[in-house]
Amino acid sequence: MSFTPFWLCWIAMCILFGVSRAQRVRHLLPFSKQYRPQLAWSLVEFLLAWGGAAIGVGQLGTGNWLVPGLAEGPALLVVAATLAVALAALRLAVSIARARLAERTARRAYALYQAGQVDKADTLVERALARYPRHLRLLMAKIAILTNQRRVEDALAVVQRATKVAPNSLPVMQLQGILLFGLGKYARALSPLNRVLARTPDDQVAWRYKILSLERLGRSDEALTSCERALARLPDVAELWALKGVVLLGRERLAEALGACECALQLDASLAWAWNNKASALNNLQRHEEALTAIDEAPRLSPRSPSAWLNMAEVLTAQQQSEEAHAAAEQSLAVLDEEWSRRAQTAAKWVDGWTESDEWQVRAGALRLLGREAEAAEAATRVQELRA
Repeated sequence: MSFTPFWLCWIAMCILFGVSRAQRVRHLLPFSKQYRPQLAWSLVEFLLAWGGAAIGVGQLGTGNWLVPGLAEGPALLVVAATLAVALAALRLAVSIARARLAERTARRAYALYQAGQVDKADTLVERALARYPRHLRLLMAKIAILTNQRRVEDALAVVQRATKVAPNSLPVMQLQGILLFGLGKYARALSPLNRVLARTPDDQVAWRYKILSLERLGRSDEALTSCERALARLPDVAELWALKGVVLLGRERLAEALGACECALQLDASLAWAWNNKASALNNLQRHEEALTAIDEAPRLSPRSPSAWLNMAEVLTAQQQSEEAHAAAEQSLAVLDEEWSRRAQTAAKWVDGWTESDEWQVRAGALRLLGREAEAAEAATRVQELRA
């Protein structure tokens, strides 16, 4: 009885398994610290698979290793199988060395980036990516640099490359959602954010951008449902209570919005935009004195927030303090103008849920309060264009 078909199938299965283990090792190498046990086991499986293939080729060639009596063949096949295993092991060793070098380069680039030497970090990452175009840590470093430079479209293009390298990477999916949000593509942002939340339902950042995206799309019922689901899992996160306040304000459920803002401030009294929203709710409830007290906190905690100054102007207008209201509106515009003038040197503001359309919306409100209706209309048109 001939065992040749058996050994041919054995060799084919070993090779296929060995190739799959080699691919797994290559994907795990950039994360060797986090997944050391998985990497070690994959290496063992890789060596066993190719060792099994070599034994199969040797058995098929000589007929004397495992099943005596099979037809003898040239010993050259045994040598060839041994060389194939050696070459595969050498290739794996080279891949490991290259991955370690790329990892060191990525760490150095991050250090330069954090030290404020963004241009040097960018040059280093570009050179490294030319040699290792599929290294995930290098791609993530490039995304961080582009985000810092507010080159959002370029950052999103690199995210697409990273998605091909690691389609199931949670950080990549999260970044994709955040960048799409920053570009005002709220509907597209929901897909990667939902995938993140399906796997990590306690991800606070993903909940934030999902809720904001739904709110910007006018899907307030879904946004409110998302707030409730997020708070059921993360009841002690002040930002989620503040987001619930935003959604309820949009639906003009003022008393509930006020309650949500107060919950947020009980958890974190330094959350400037929670004070901002609380003041808006109080102002709309005609509780102007309390609104005035609340609105003083937002600019104090976040003097670079144009929306805080605009809210103050609106509360002061309701109090018929026109001079102070105009001064606050002018300050809102001044903060916006200053931010726009130095945008290339500052981190992207949308990382905190702030986009270009929000800036124009604040600008329109401030101009309207100042009686500059034509400019306010132009700004409002710009908001519609960006959110179209």
